[in-house]
Amino acid sequence: MSRQLDPSPLVMFGEKRLEYYKGSLIMADTHLHEQVFALISQNIAKGRKILVFGSGQGAMDQRLKDHGYEILSADRDPDGFKASTELVAMDFNDFEKMNHFANEYAHGFDAVLSLEIIEHIENVYLYFDVIGKVLKQNGFIFVTTPNVTSWLSRLRFLFKGELLSFSDKAFTEYGHIHPLTESELTKIVRQKGFDELRIYPGGLLPKLWLAGKMKSMMLHFLGFMLRPLMRGKKDGWCIIMQATKK
Repeated sequence: MSRQLDPSPLVMFGEKRLEYYKGSLIMADTHLHEQVFALISQNIAKGRKILVFGSGQGAMDQRLKDHGYEILSADRDPDGFKASTELVAMDFNDFEKMNHFANEYAHGFDAVLSLEIIEHIENVYLYFDVIGKVLKQNGFIFVTTPNVTSWLSRLRFLFKGELLSFSDKAFTEYGHIHPLTESELTKIVRQKGFDELRIYPGGLLPKLWLAGKMKSMMLHFLGFMLRPLMRGKKDGWCIIMQATKK
């Protein structure tokens, strides 16, 4: 991974900026789509069929299509979709529709992408059931979600009693309802019949982030000092999970 896409650079000054791909807003953290695309390119041959299970405006869908992949997009908001791929309207919390989708597209895909979606899902087990059914044998899943054990999330919990990306504001404005640690996600995915799991830090979270007001910078500096004492998945704004269907 290039220095530019490093999810945990040593120092960063200033705030993050919104990113776009061909006019579509990338509804994910800085560099996350590029990082996931790099993993897909390493593991999935061009021309293979990929399901983007939660597309947003379709930035990743369009990127994959432009690079020679056959794409089916699925999202609950067709009106906001901008990519030139086939789109299926899908409410991921609708049990009946999810099961109908699983039966219609059974064993139809070489890979499934779930980028910043599972934190919005009421029934995560149903969601992974459907992914397992629509994947071919030895197919890949790529899943990302906010890293609730990052050094910044731990610092936020220490002082505010809430996880990063799961505040009251995140609940009401973004619909973040389901925080999952790397350990919890691993257990669910293995239970649903996947193996060869690999976990990567994703997005952009510097080890020392000098941004915001003085109070924020002081807290970030405290996090920088405490970070060496932390264990587990402390780096990266998100976690990226890659796994294979048995």
